[in-house]
Amino acid sequence: MIKVGVYHPCPCGSGKKYKFCCLQKIETQTSKPDQDALNQSGLIALKTGQLDTAAAMIAKAPQFKPDFADTYSNLGTLLAAQGKHEEAISQYENALRLKPDSAETHFS
Repeated sequence: MIKVGVYHPCPCGSGKKYKFCCLQKIETQTSKPDQDALNQSGLIALKTGQLDTAAAMIAKAPQFKPDFADTYSNLGTLLAAQGKHEEAISQYENALRLKPDSAETHFS
């Protein structure tokens, strides 16, 4: 995984420096964050190689919206990156149960 420095361009594509964009989202999670914010922040952490941070965020997301297939797909991607392939497959299956036509999940 590529590590992103705080003054490098943010991997979300906003054009801002990482420090002034998504890093703040990761560091300033509220006590009751919404599912989308957790999921997006978790994906950014995953893309930047912060697997522990990504795991903490993405794993919490289903608590807020358990029927959102993308969360389970993202959790599968995280688990695969951690080498936990059996658990990843289980999460991909959860995602496909909720959204069977997801091409992205089928090819993960």
